[in-house]
Amino acid sequence: MNIKQLYWTMPIRTQLVILFLIIIIPSFIVTGIYTISFIKKAIQTNIERELSNSTASLSNMIHTTASASMKNYLRAVAETNLGIVTDLYKEYKNQESSRELIIQKIRQTLLSQKIGKSGYIYCINSKGTAEIHPRKQVEGQQHLQHDFIKEQIKKKTGYIEYHWKNPEDEKPRLKALYMSYFKPLDWIISVSAYQDEFTELINVDDFKASIMELKFGKTGYAFVIDKNGKAIIHPQIEGLNVLYHPDMPKTPFQTMLKEKTGKIKYLWKNPQDLHPRWKIAFFNYIPGFDWIISSSSYEDEILSPVLKVSRIIIWAVLISSLSSIILVFFIGTRFMKRMNNLKQAFHRGMNGDYSVRSIPDSGDEIGQLAVCFNCFMQKFEDYHLNLLNQIQEKKQVESELRDNEKKYRQLFELESDAIFLVQQQSKKIIEANTSASRLYGYTLEQLKSFRFDALYAGKDPGQKSFLDLSSLFSVEYHCKKNGGSFPVEIKTGSFEWKKEIIEVCTVRDITTLARAEEKQMLLSMAIEQLREIIIITDINVNIQYVNSAFEKITGYKKSEILGKNPRVLKSGKHDTLFYKNMWNTLKKGNSWKGKITNKKKDGSLYVEDVIISPLSNTKGEIISYIAAKRDVSREIKLENQLLHSQKMEAIGTLAGGIAHDFNNILGGIIGYTDLAVKIYESNNDKMHYFLSKILQTGDRAKKLVQQILTFSRQGTGELKPVEPGLIIQEVIQLMRASLPAIIEIRHNINTNALVMADSTNLHQVFMNLCTNAGHAMKKSGGILSLDASDIIIDNNNSALYPNPDLSPGAYVKIIVSDTGKGIAPDILSRIFEPFFTTKGKKEGTGLGLSVVHGIIKQSSGDISVTSIPGKGTSFTILLPAVQEIIEDQSQERKQLPQGMEKILYVDDEDILVEIGEAQLESLGYRVTAVSDPQKALDIFKQNPFDFDLVITDLSMPRITGDQLAQAVLTFRNDIPVIICTGFSEKMPGELIEQLGIKDLLLKPVIISDLAYAVRKALDKD
Repeated sequence: MNIKQLYWTMPIRTQLVILFLIIIIPSFIVTGIYTISFIKKAIQTNIERELSNSTASLSNMIHTTASASMKNYLRAVAETNLGIVTDLYKEYKNQESSRELIIQKIRQTLLSQKIGKSGYIYCINSKGTAEIHPRKQVEGQQHLQHDFIKEQIKKKTGYIEYHWKNPEDEKPRLKALYMSYFKPLDWIISVSAYQDEFTELINVDDFKASIMELKFGKTGYAFVIDKNGKAIIHPQIEGLNVLYHPDMPKTPFQTMLKEKTGKIKYLWKNPQDLHPRWKIAFFNYIPGFDWIISSSSYEDEILSPVLKVSRIIIWAVLISSLSSIILVFFIGTRFMKRMNNLKQAFHRGMNGDYSVRSIPDSGDEIGQLAVCFNCFMQKFEDYHLNLLNQIQEKKQVESELRDNEKKYRQLFELESDAIFLVQQQSKKIIEANTSASRLYGYTLEQLKSFRFDALYAGKDPGQKSFLDLSSLFSVEYHCKKNGGSFPVEIKTGSFEWKKEIIEVCTVRDITTLARAEEKQMLLSMAIEQLREIIIITDINVNIQYVNSAFEKITGYKKSEILGKNPRVLKSGKHDTLFYKNMWNTLKKGNSWKGKITNKKKDGSLYVEDVIISPLSNTKGEIISYIAAKRDVSREIKLENQLLHSQKMEAIGTLAGGIAHDFNNILGGIIGYTDLAVKIYESNNDKMHYFLSKILQTGDRAKKLVQQILTFSRQGTGELKPVEPGLIIQEVIQLMRASLPAIIEIRHNINTNALVMADSTNLHQVFMNLCTNAGHAMKKSGGILSLDASDIIIDNNNSALYPNPDLSPGAYVKIIVSDTGKGIAPDILSRIFEPFFTTKGKKEGTGLGLSVVHGIIKQSSGDISVTSIPGKGTSFTILLPAVQEIIEDQSQERKQLPQGMEKILYVDDEDILVEIGEAQLESLGYRVTAVSDPQKALDIFKQNPFDFDLVITDLSMPRITGDQLAQAVLTFRNDIPVIICTGFSEKMPGELIEQLGIKDLLLKPVIISDLAYAVRKALDKD
């Protein structure tokens, strides 16, 4: 038998005594030890707190005393020097000395004084400028960047402390100053010294007595040492250096000097002590003086009260333990006697005597236990009688339950849906009906071996459908024995059976229903994703459904349009007959197709491609209508722009061809007339007058041809970088003189950008637009506005500028607008057509806006127009911006240059050959003129070095001008060649340079242009 078993076999009385000896007495001892430790720690903590607080108080006292001493010292010096400055300044006021001499004396007096080791005196004025300073480079400089300077200016007199770093210092040091204000010179006289030099200015005796009076315990005291280990204040070793004294421990003081602030415990022996004792010291650092102040006390003096308390606690534990053992033994004996009586009563009850009772002899726990025993036996006796009655009743209920179970089992098996009884906690199937076995393919025994969630196959396992059915309605998939899965609808209920919750799960196969729902939802989603509008109405044409595209295009919300008639979209562009024919088609059961112009919620119009079909039921009766619509507004607009562009291009090509042929005819007229004028040089001669008129008429015809060529994009203008803002300002100056006073001109030029254009043509554009505006307002007056600004076209705003020819980038936007009568909508699209005009016969030719259009297109720009009848018209021009410098290449031509060189002149027009030959001979040249390019080539081959220059037309039969130039350059690569043409675009600059052609003359060629071009080609310099 082990100790534990032996213990439990002992009487309770013995167990209590042993338990007391094992637990209670050690508890007394532990409590006593803890109490002694707690008291010791509390006393030690209080002493240490007292030492720490005393050290901090002494540190503050020394710092305060030192600061007061320093402040008084600096104040005395400052006030003394203020008196000196005042006396010296009186000499100046008494005219005994000059101001400069007095200031020099003051400067010498102040700078000659040293405050401590490196302190000094300086002066600043109220603006922060240093008037006197030991560092010469500081004087005359303003120092408002320093906060203490701002404080000096604010106070002017008094004491302040701050940190200052001289160039030779490693880091800033604490500094103090006292200042006095000398008003006549507006000087703040400042006496400054570094705090770490204060020790030399302080008398230790001022606070020594206060420190020495402090005592901690019987023999504890406070002391002060400096940074070198010298005892500044000490009751025993004052004046000695503790770091170098052979009889004193160095380590404690080295630790204090190193750590500067903290607590230390060390052994220390006073002269009167027989042996060293442990000492506790709290020390603190006084930064201004490099001193360590410490408060110390001996450990044995701190802990002496603890020893007394320990003795008292030990005696108390011993007496308490002995008394407790005697008391426990007495109580245990009485307890055992009463327990034996109660034990005998239990034995009688165990033997079947349910009437036994115990007599309570007291009101304590054992007496209460006896009462409880009596109550228990009474209830047990009653329960025994009730149990006999319940057994009889239970037999009767079990018979009725068997009958009910048979009835509900039949209903359970007859249900067509699968039914499972499932334990809620474990999810184990405890029962299933025959329908469940048939649906899943398992036997009933197999199903009962499963958890119900084992039948779960996921949200949509293996489904190939476009839709996730779980997003349509609450649905799960279950798996069959053969591996297939099917959607199910589950209904659950629960009841409690044998203190356990049982769930009744009714499972229905909804495969057919799910497929139908899927198809319906797929169709609905497809319609919602369409970009085309879908509208469904009832038989009365009230809207029942619209898709998302309807909201996006029309601006109407579904909630606003449902239940209304589609006529809310009518624009008024179609007459009653249009809608009547449409409904006649629909009511016959046929679909209707066509374009309809409708109106959005914001009032804007749009064009739709529409297909409307009637929907019939199984009896063939129309029950609703469905319309599919596509917004084609943008396509129609782009199509109209393309048709207009193709139309303008075709007209331009035709006009260019006519202008080219007319150029040759006009060349003969101007050429012969130019030659005739040279014959009749007398201004008084009638023939000379008539010929001059012919030249003027020819010049007008030449300008007309240039306009036609400009319209056809074959104009001869040279594209250069120009600033449209400057041209607009020139046009404004011209228009102010020509427009009536009732027309106000406003302009807003907000651009300096350059564009590639012919400045003359661009000038013509603005003049034409302003002239047209003035014509529109000549009767009623109004405002002519010219605005120019810079814009950027990118993907974010390209919809505002729908012209597909405009590339993204920087543009100059020019708007010319008026408040005139406007342009009618039916002719707005024709205003850029050549020869179209609304003016009278003598007011315009119809080429103005067509030329404007050609010039803008030639510059890779765009022009558009908006107009509201009765309110005005606005033209918007977009020109690509460039970054180049405009160079002034204007020349001043004087007398025509001449020469004697030999020239080969070639043109397929005989009349132009004669004129060219005559013009060149009139300039002194020797000319061989030929109308057949092949003959001209043969002549050149025979004697290539007989000619100094070749002039040829570009458009000639069999051999063109550029081919002739290549041929002659093959035989002689240094021969200069000039080409004449009416189409500048047929000879681009890169081809001219490649062929080595010297110049390109535009027909009709006048003699002055020819003379300069020939001379330029011949003079290789």
